[in-house]
Amino acid sequence: MIELGNLEGLEVPFKQGKLKLEKRLLSGTNQAYLARYRREEYVVKLGKHIAEEHARMAGLKKVGGHQNVLTSSRLCKERIKMGFNKEVSINLDLTYLVLNYLGENNLLKLFHERKGFPLSLGLVGSLFYQLADGLAFIHKNGIIHADLKPDNIALVEMNGSEKIRPVIFDFDTIVGIESSISCRPDYLAPEVYKDGTYSERSDLYALGIIMFRGVTGRLPYHGSGSHEEIFQGHLKKPVPKMDNAPDELV
Repeated sequence: MIELGNLEGLEVPFKQGKLKLEKRLLSGTNQAYLARYRREEYVVKLGKHIAEEHARMAGLKKVGGHQNVLTSSRLCKERIKMGFNKEVSINLDLTYLVLNYLGENNLLKLFHERKGFPLSLGLVGSLFYQLADGLAFIHKNGIIHADLKPDNIALVEMNGSEKIRPVIFDFDTIVGIESSISCRPDYLAPEVYKDGTYSERSDLYALGIIMFRGVTGRLPYHGSGSHEEIFQGHLKKPVPKMDNAPDELV
């Protein structure tokens, strides 16, 4: 398998023209790039399971989609000529997934901006009502996300309104195939730690942890941040108190 390296600047076929990869957003086995086609921005993903991710999203779109779930994607398979210098180039068969770009704002960024302080009660209610509804839609259609975390929840400003629409994305975690490796331990359910069992319940547990962080400003079982300490917290420690949460929720 050829190591692709950084593909910034590469142009790949898209629609009736070329899509230019402008900025790498994610590196490693799975890569993602901010890309531009004419005046429109997209995300281009490359990795092991993008075909499965596209199939999941296409299935959700086919049944009507949901405003809080990203379902628009396009899977492309093209032969690309890649030049290493003026004299050396190769033809490479490249499969890539093109997604709508939702902007740079996500729930993790909002948590960091709050610097340990909880979100307002109104924002908590609005965000998590929408997220629960979006997750219910995903589950109703037979899909387990298996990697729900603040990084995978985009925050989109609604036109002509101050309201924020959270959008769940990133469906490339395939349950049973290296899934536990890619997931962040802070949001994993106890049964996942024990035997790698993912289910609708483990998604709901992750949503509960995210909501806990929203209403308290902190993670329930983070400690020093070591994976083992986080694991033991989820497995053995009692449910922590909701310090800093609004009085109406305590």
